[in-house]
Amino acid sequence: MKADLGRLPDVYERVMEEYRPAGDIFAGESYRRKTAASLITADLWQLLQQTASEGGETLC
Repeated sequence: MKADLGRLPDVYERVMEEYRPAGDIFAGESYRRKTAASLITADLWQLLQQTASEGGETLC
């Protein structure tokens, strides 16, 4: 299977749509949702880059 970096925005949007965190006095629901989407997307990007540099799948 070929990894597709172009799908990362779709992952971000999906997390934004589906994740419903509980807010508290330190961080509201919106902040937690954006943070989760950003962290997940960044980790996937890093993993795809690492896999490609180790001779894994070609990235688009």
